[in-house]
Amino acid sequence: MAAMPPLKAKSGFPVSNKLLQKRWNDKAFQLHQQKVAAMKADLDNKSPKPYQHIRLRLKKLLAEEERQAQVDHDNRKLLARMTQIMRTHGSLDNWNDYTPRSLNYYVREKEAERIATNNELIKSRLLGVQPSYDLNKWEEDFLKHEYYLANMAAVTKDYDLDSLEPTPRDPLRRRRPRSAGTETDRSTEAASTTDGEVETTKLPKIKLERSKGGGTWPPRRFHTKLPKVNRVDKNKVDLSQHDVDRDSRMLFKATKGLSQNEVSIVIKTLVRRTYRQRQETKAKFWELYDKELSEDLKSQLSDDFAPVIDALLVEREKFDAMTVHDALKGSPSAEATLIEILCTRNNRALEQIKKAYRDEHLNNLEDDVRSETAGQLQDLLLGLLAGDRDESNQVDEDLARQDAQELYEDEKDRWSTDSDSKLMSLITTKSYAHIRATFTEYEKLAQTDMLDVLKDELSGEFFVAMVALVKVIFYCPKFFAERVYRAMRPRGDAATLIRCLMTRAEADMPLIRKVYKKTYGATIMDDLDSYVSAPYKPILVDLVRGSDGQDGQKKSQKRINGMVIHRAPPAAQTTAPSAHPPSQTRGRQEQPPGTTLPEAIGCCTEGEVV
Repeated sequence: MAAMPPLKAKSGFPVSNKLLQKRWNDKAFQLHQQKVAAMKADLDNKSPKPYQHIRLRLKKLLAEEERQAQVDHDNRKLLARMTQIMRTHGSLDNWNDYTPRSLNYYVREKEAERIATNNELIKSRLLGVQPSYDLNKWEEDFLKHEYYLANMAAVTKDYDLDSLEPTPRDPLRRRRPRSAGTETDRSTEAASTTDGEVETTKLPKIKLERSKGGGTWPPRRFHTKLPKVNRVDKNKVDLSQHDVDRDSRMLFKATKGLSQNEVSIVIKTLVRRTYRQRQETKAKFWELYDKELSEDLKSQLSDDFAPVIDALLVEREKFDAMTVHDALKGSPSAEATLIEILCTRNNRALEQIKKAYRDEHLNNLEDDVRSETAGQLQDLLLGLLAGDRDESNQVDEDLARQDAQELYEDEKDRWSTDSDSKLMSLITTKSYAHIRATFTEYEKLAQTDMLDVLKDELSGEFFVAMVALVKVIFYCPKFFAERVYRAMRPRGDAATLIRCLMTRAEADMPLIRKVYKKTYGATIMDDLDSYVSAPYKPILVDLVRGSDGQDGQKKSQKRINGMVIHRAPPAAQTTAPSAHPPSQTRGRQEQPPGTTLPEAIGCCTEGEVV
């Protein structure tokens, strides 16, 4: 192992104490390090001092504030415009619901109109041209020719006359007897005179008689007459029969303005058709032209026709849902309208109305009834919407008498609308036949009319609804006759008039017409002519006049679209007549003899629903 070199002092001399020398050397090294660390450089390489105006960038901040102020100003203006539009519905139609069209659409449309006009002119000229051939003259010449041939055959040799039948006009023609074993001589010979000279026969003169048709011809028994020529107008179209293709094309021409009278086309192709046929035409129109028929008709006709077009073409359940929604929002005679819809539809139709209401308004009908109504009216409407009604036509007289007795004796809760009350159980679950029998028995106990009972004991909206309900139950046609009468008066509602005539046209319009004339002393058509001046009046008149049956056929007595049409009931189910005198049954139409409840009220009990 090598020995450590001896420590030396700074001067280079050996030291006397190694420990002290080592300590001194370490301290000197530390001082050296401290001096090196504290040494300052000759060059200043520190970062320059930052200035405040460079860090803040005031000009950029000012530009951003100005831009933000401009954006806020524009947003305020846009918000003010949107608020104004929402309050006033705006003055411009900014809906982009147009269909793309070519640049020369109007040119092609005018060209199509010009061609259609020219075709109409050509058609009118062709129809107005008189024929240059006379059929009577042809028949006259043919008969003359046949007459000449027959006369020539009488004097011509070997001409077979056996097929000809002698007539009084041809005295010279005689059938010659056939001799046995000899050949029959078929030639016509001259008659021999006494002096042996042969006298030739002369043809008879042709005597032409003027016929009723204007031609001249000799009547001949053996001649087969020519068949009569039936002139058929190929341009005349029979619109009494439903043809979905023809109706769709006629409506398309009407929507394009190519027809002279669009209202007449609507009457012939829609009003005089049944509900199902109108829906078929609507679907066919979409299939052929890829357009909505109702929208095209509204664009061609005036705005006054919009409710009529909706009533004609909108599906029945959607139309009822729209009516109920408008009634809940405060339309005129809302209570009677709600009773009209809910009490003249069967359970299945009510389910379809609730589904259509939910699809159209994105809310349940029951929830809207709870939010828009209150009290007893709300309970009544919710009970009718439940759809738990018995739809049979059977009537238990004993049970009806018992229900009437319980309702009459319960003076405190007689008109209570609680879910467990007798009234609600009767109105919402029992059949209309049972309700009518119960009310009839109640009238016997109270010795007064049911309407007078309601007037004395009820008030407000619930009173109006109950009056409408009683009128519908006792005699539905009279209820609708009254609705039509009030709707046509100066303060009436056009929507109610259109709806009643449209929905009852295929149901019980003949009865409504009869009751209307008996009650008010005038026909519905006369009052339409006197009180209605809207451009759609011909459509309403045709609905009333043509309700007995379209296509020349009488309508069968069955329910259409959830409404019962009068059916002949069994004789054993007839209800008992009222016990009070006629003076106590005002407001009610007497039933025809031999009819039961469904025939008398026209309400729903069973059947198909579209």
